[in-house]
Amino acid sequence: SLRLGTVVVDCGASVARLIKKCKRVVAKRQVNQAFRELLLQEKFFVALLTGTKEEQTAIEEAAKIGERRVPLSCHVCPELPQLLIST
Repeated sequence: SLRLGTVVVDCGASVARLIKKCKRVVAKRQVNQAFRELLLQEKFFVALLTGTKEEQTAIEEAAKIGERRVPLSCHVCPELPQLLIST
């Protein structure tokens, strides 16, 4: 089935700040009826990109705390730190 998602990029923020950012992304969309329906049907997700496996593990552990309404998947992009430095 079709799902809609958004990408959050770790630009060096703390794990707590990244989790907050993901929650904000979802909260902004909850005011829209169409997005609310996607959230209720579990057809919306947040993909978080980070630069290291250690950061991925920390984010995944922090995301387990509390209730999550949106699937959050964290992915390592080893090139990310270099990309952020060069921009």
